Amino acid sequence: MSFHAYFGTKHSAVTSADTIGLDPRQLAELPRLPSATADRLMTELAAGRDPVVRAQVVEELTDVLEHASPLASISWLTHCALSRSANVRRLVGEVLAADVMRVGAATIVEHLSVDPTPSVRAQAAVTARALLARNPVAYRSVLRRLSADPDPLVVAAVTR
Repeated sequence: MSFHAYFGTKHSAVTSADTIGLDPRQLAELPRLPSATADRLMTELAAGRDPVVRAQVVEELTDVLEHASPLASISWLTHCALSRSANVRRLVGEVLAADVMRVGAATIVEHLSVDPTPSVRAQAAVTARALLARNPVAYRSVLRRLSADPDPLVVAAVTR
């Protein structure tokens, strides 16, 4: 099954939107968080070590996010950035490095830059470098902080 099937961006059912004063079209734009099945799939795919598969996962996620509403993208990436799986959190950084989000990316990269897992912080550095031109103030701050990280993997990612 494709990512599009798992990571839909709209609610499938609109129930009594009029009773709470929302236009049904507005309610349909609200993001839908991934299901438990999608979370498990995401965790398994993010743990993959095959670079070809990983690149395909990033490409598919990027494609989904490019076609989703900004609110749905922020919601989904935030959900994944808070995942218990370090691999999923690192994957969020990889997807953000593709510059698919205009709003909220700096906040998510900032969150990833203080992650307890060095590989996630290293990916935050790579992402901050990739997006530096988009928001120099925010990303320079992240890079400056990570350049003093105690883990050599993180410091190397800042200077690569």
